[in-house]
Amino acid sequence: ESHKAPKEAKEAKEEKGTVGAAAQKETYEEFTERVKNSMSDDASRHEIFSAHRDAWLEMLQWQQVSGCPAQMMDKDVANGQALDSIPHVLSAAVCQRLCTERAGCDASAWGGVRHRPGLTNVCFLKSTNGPARFKDNPGVVASMACCRAGEDTKCPELVRDADLHTDDSLPPQPGVGSVGECQQLCTKNPRCNAFTWGADRNTPGLTDVCFMKTIAEGNAPRVLEKPGVVSGLPCGCRAPVEHALWPQNEVELFKMPEPGSPQPAEVGSAYCVILMRPYTYEASLLQLQFNQRKGVFACPGYDVFSNQEMILADGLKTKKIRSSQMCEVGGEFKTALNLRIFAAFWKEVFTRKDYMNYNWLVKADADTVFFYHRLPGLLQEYEDRASSPSGEGVYFNNCKFGMHGPLEVFSQNAILALQGHFKDCYFYFRKLCSGDCHWGEDLWVDQCLKRRANETISRVNKYGLLEEQHCDPEEDWDSCENPHKVAFHPFKSESSWQRCMQHAGG
Repeated sequence: ESHKAPKEAKEAKEEKGTVGAAAQKETYEEFTERVKNSMSDDASRHEIFSAHRDAWLEMLQWQQVSGCPAQMMDKDVANGQALDSIPHVLSAAVCQRLCTERAGCDASAWGGVRHRPGLTNVCFLKSTNGPARFKDNPGVVASMACCRAGEDTKCPELVRDADLHTDDSLPPQPGVGSVGECQQLCTKNPRCNAFTWGADRNTPGLTDVCFMKTIAEGNAPRVLEKPGVVSGLPCGCRAPVEHALWPQNEVELFKMPEPGSPQPAEVGSAYCVILMRPYTYEASLLQLQFNQRKGVFACPGYDVFSNQEMILADGLKTKKIRSSQMCEVGGEFKTALNLRIFAAFWKEVFTRKDYMNYNWLVKADADTVFFYHRLPGLLQEYEDRASSPSGEGVYFNNCKFGMHGPLEVFSQNAILALQGHFKDCYFYFRKLCSGDCHWGEDLWVDQCLKRRANETISRVNKYGLLEEQHCDPEEDWDSCENPHKVAFHPFKSESSWQRCMQHAGG
């Protein structure tokens, strides 16, 4: 049975600022709908949005320094003693934090299912008196507690291809064979607040060197792009939230790792990626697709990215990006101004370099019904420009009004060009628009490649790729019966997505 937390405990939590008040009151989707229908002026809406975003950012940065284990979708805690049940908790992340900050709490379960009194948005805290066990429970998200002081086995997240600028350094330690060993050296040294390890091979003065660093009280490390190194913070929950390895400004967000050289891969091979908003319908849609190995999960390679590390199903864990995944609506086309969200997404894709093992990269939305087996036939005539040493590449415009985001298809060389021009395009468009152009990611990426990489990258119109509600679709487009379309969008419920897939013969 759910019940409210004691008044004193609730007031103490608010006073400590452990969970931002705005993030506690409503989900982002509820918040977005409220602001959209509000009669407030634009300035007031922006102020409300900023407060909500800042509260969520603090939560994300706390997670980063706290070594939080992955959340488990559709799982419940099967053993132990109930400590408390707290209503009005709007995410599993907040529930996991409440468990971490509660003495004796080992695991938590959060009711993510909608419209279930006594379960929806209730956080259940448990003491397991030993290893936690988990059982299936649809609509519930289970988590282990994050790091507590002195728990040296739990370590903050690492950041690849990034150096840290701090106040001072300790003597470099050569001969350190792994980033984990470097992190442990930092953990054991009470003066070490952060570290960078040389992952690059055969580079004297860098390879296998552990650079331990100090940070003065009240200061924060600055994250700088640098290939061939990995940076992090000490284990044992020593790092305060202010030390979170987070982009400090927009220039750092848009500065990407330097691209490498093309690596020819198998003809028709594709790496398919999705950026998922946690705690929304997108998670259950992706579960459905993964269990059927449909959509992006029919591709030779795939990954799901999110600002939460979540186990969506056995064999499917999200990869984290550093972003609130919150944006406002605006601009000429009144669309989601999601460019900065996707800058964080692309930074993670570029840093991981998995796309280099494939000739093509496909970015899809969770509510896109995508048929991978229809794609190679359309790509065949362009394979010579997919990953050739010449650097020539291609990407496809899927709509007569300009490229739309539900299905973006790039050759490997086009992605290398986008990576190389990302920061250049940021400054170019800031100058062109005398500030922010107020574009979404799809328009920005399209224009970046079209204007700055057009000497080597071709933009090819392929309107057969996508049948989309917002691109003057044919009559009965949502029957999904056109066998020549590679994808249809949008289908936001499991039943509508499944119906489209079945009508198309998938």
